[in-house]
Amino acid sequence: MKTMKTLLITITLILFGIGSSVAAEAVFQWSPNSESNLAGYNIYMGTESRLYTNQKDVGLPGLIGGSVVAAVDNLVPGKTYFFAATAYDTDGFESDYSQEVVWTVLAKETLPPLPAAPAAPDFGAAAGPAVFTAQKNADGTYTWYDPTGVELGTAVLQ
Repeated sequence: MKTMKTLLITITLILFGIGSSVAAEAVFQWSPNSESNLAGYNIYMGTESRLYTNQKDVGLPGLIGGSVVAAVDNLVPGKTYFFAATAYDTDGFESDYSQEVVWTVLAKETLPPLPAAPAAPDFGAAAGPAVFTAQKNADGTYTWYDPTGVELGTAVLQ
């Protein structure tokens, strides 16, 4: 895989309810690479754009609904994180970083759970950070939007 293609990942954050003193978890989902000598994937994260201070080797996780799904945990409420992923092969070659995703972990009081994740759209490698947002509605529910402004669903804070 010397000419390993750039890993184009659409990362979907599935946000779990978190308490102000409990670490959060971000779950990522993407289409698997097709190289025959694919050995695994890395998820990189840091608190500055494209300056990743932590790496998690997630290996070759099982597919769920045809997508690779992997999680990063121990995220601190109130911090902003930047994530990217790579694929690597059995020869030790690693792809370029995927599109970067940025997420600020909020406290449970302000962050409802995200509704079931829709099929992940492709925002393209050059689209920049993918920021998922939630808007509080007058009735106390929250409406979630993907980076293009498409409504993903509504949730109630529990």
